[in-house]
Amino acid sequence: MFDGCINLAQVTINNSETTIGSSVFKNCEKLIDITYRGSIENWKDLKKGSSWNDNTGEYIVNCTDGKINKQGNPVK
Repeated sequence: MFDGCINLAQVTINNSETTIGSSVFKNCEKLIDITYRGSIENWKDLKKGSSWNDNTGEYIVNCTDGKINKQGNPVK
């Protein structure tokens, strides 16, 4: 969907989404902020296709109950 959108920096994903498809944000080099309208647990349980975030920036996922980095670790 956004594969190769090199200037995409922010995106919001509703908690009603059940999957993130393969290569959706691949090569979005400036992606630094994902707002997910659900909990960290829900984010981690969200099915993500292969290569969905290959070659992205070091984004932070902002969830309703906190923030995690690209690797899934808590951020203060």
